[in-house]
Amino acid sequence: MVLGHINRISIIFSKNLKSKAFLILAFLAMANAISYKLVAQDISQNIISQVGGVNDGDWSVNQTGCTILLTVANNGPIDLAPYKIRPSLSIPTDGSATIAPNAQQTGLPTGWTILSNNGTSLRLSNGTDIISDGEVRNIQIVFLPLALTTLPRTLNINLFTTDGVAPGNNPGVLAFNDISNDPGVTSYQVVAILPLRLTAFTATKSNCSAALAWKTAEELNTKSFEVQSSADGIGFATVATVAANGSGSGSYSVTVPQRSASTYYRLKMMGKDGAYTYSAIKHLKLGNCAGKEWISLAPNPVIRGINATLSITTAYSGRATVKITNAQGQRVAAQSVVLAAGASNLPISTQRLAGGVYYITLLGDGGVAIGSPVKMIS
Repeated sequence: MVLGHINRISIIFSKNLKSKAFLILAFLAMANAISYKLVAQDISQNIISQVGGVNDGDWSVNQTGCTILLTVANNGPIDLAPYKIRPSLSIPTDGSATIAPNAQQTGLPTGWTILSNNGTSLRLSNGTDIISDGEVRNIQIVFLPLALTTLPRTLNINLFTTDGVAPGNNPGVLAFNDISNDPGVTSYQVVAILPLRLTAFTATKSNCSAALAWKTAEELNTKSFEVQSSADGIGFATVATVAANGSGSGSYSVTVPQRSASTYYRLKMMGKDGAYTYSAIKHLKLGNCAGKEWISLAPNPVIRGINATLSITTAYSGRATVKITNAQGQRVAAQSVVLAAGASNLPISTQRLAGGVYYITLLGDGGVAIGSPVKMIS
């Protein structure tokens, strides 16, 4: 009986050893499978805009020499086989930009081929090019001169794998030591600048207002300048609009009320068909202007036949008179209004004003001036 009992125990122990051995083998097999996935190939991509071969996020309207630099890197751990990847660049179809025809695409590495190109979508293949572990390929994609339209525009590049068979159109095969089909999108935003040069832009203190002045050169189809302000330098809002000369050069100025001690300003320069670009940001500190009164006019110079806007900030409430006088001090127009304390806007008719310099004065009861007179150019 005792021997039989011992025998039974030894059999059970033996079965447990076999079970543990099976589990160890299974774990090793799983670890081996995991190690296979860890050595799968890693390919990365990046795109950036260039002008004349120099990295630059801005493309001028009608600019020549515009290219997109596509960088493809083999991060290993094995070499990239021929006909193995298919980068695809896509751009908006609104006509703002056009990929140049194949004959102009001379910036491809040796062995690379163009699979398709319809002007808004370009598909490439690494062709016979074997990209070794750690190597990088730089590909220049040429664009036609940029059309004058609303920008910025976002360009996207996708990286797909193929089965390694020429010409490289077929989907990739997910196999051991093969790269995964990577539909991830890399985006890049191209900003166009208007064909004008901003030669000067200043923001200076004028009582409790900001006096902004700027000069331009080489204007072409320029429509207007939007003066924008911000309390934090991030979120901007338009506070005045000034008409542009539209061609040649120009000198502009406008005074706007500054409603906080610290304000940021920039210009949004608009083309006649909606294209735009921004100036550098100017920061102006005025100190404590709480309780002050001021008035400002926009646009200024005014546009004949289009009402200007008189912006008012005052603690006064009640009846007031808007008086317009010429350079000789003669009254040419007057308007009776009712003001409420705080900020308000009044339309100013310019229909009957001849060209020249005028002054706008805002008077409360008893002829007391509200704010400082505003110089208006018609």
